[in-house]
Amino acid sequence: MRNKTLFSPLLFAAFLLTSCEFKCSVGDTTADTEGKGKPVEKNGTLIYNGIKLETKEVSVKKAYLVVNDDSGEMVDEGNFVDIKKGVKLIIRTGDGWQVTDDRVWLGASMKVYSETGELLLDKPDMFSSYDETGIAAEDSKTLALSVYFSKFENKQPVSLDVVFKIWDKKSSALIEGSYTVHSK
Repeated sequence: MRNKTLFSPLLFAAFLLTSCEFKCSVGDTTADTEGKGKPVEKNGTLIYNGIKLETKEVSVKKAYLVVNDDSGEMVDEGNFVDIKKGVKLIIRTGDGWQVTDDRVWLGASMKVYSETGELLLDKPDMFSSYDETGIAAEDSKTLALSVYFSKFENKQPVSLDVVFKIWDKKSSALIEGSYTVHSK
């Protein structure tokens, strides 16, 4: 499978007082790793890391968290992560996105909340730069949303809630959910 990253370092930016940074990509960004811990199976989807996941009109094969570095190592069940490295949500999809001329038009939003409920990141559409061209249908089979938590690098242990939504701009298909990570 090919390795494609659709967002340049320019879009890898800090938001809301540089508390969090994000990056998203599509295509086979990491090898499919064996899951750490026991997955929950829901409607044929293998879900790891306590990810809460709902879908509409699109199938998801697998959802899990990896360390956001070159290793791509899966995050352990407890979701304790090195805040400096951040975390990447990987969603492997099946059928359901509307394909036109081998392209799909997706949107992806992300919000990150502190353990006190403070909104740290609110990115309404990370794929907006592809509104005219779309992305290759094959690349939409692997979606990756990354978050770095720079504000918390030197603080005592902290928990952060991440809420995400990925939708098809040409149909009503969508994936939405959330997960919680804890600093080591």
